[in-house]
Amino acid sequence: MTRRSTSDYLPGYPATAMGLLTPPILWACYFVLIYSLHGMVCVGELENSLIRAESLPEFLMAVTLLAIALHASIGVWSWRLLGKLNRRVSAEPTELQQRARFLAAAAAANAGLFLVATVWIGLPVLILEPCL
Repeated sequence: MTRRSTSDYLPGYPATAMGLLTPPILWACYFVLIYSLHGMVCVGELENSLIRAESLPEFLMAVTLLAIALHASIGVWSWRLLGKLNRRVSAEPTELQQRARFLAAAAAANAGLFLVATVWIGLPVLILEPCL
């Protein structure tokens, strides 16, 4: 009988605390970036920089699409890892296996939640004219 080491059940990134924390950290950075840039352009603080009021909507669209793509990729990665973990689990899963499955499922749900939050926050900035 071959004994498996505990490293066989350590799946890695999405099934860790960092995988669970990455979506809210990414969303917070996105939130601060778009609203601070929007405000700075409106008060004229970025007149001599690369980002001007005319190019702000395109830049914010690119940042929003990047944030959406990152959230979606983290969610898909976590979901696929959860499926792989569910196929590998034995009849009596160990605590380590249960923890990895929980973290992968929570990371996928968290990524989905913050994907919706990114779209929700990004739509008004993209739809409305800057500096109304």
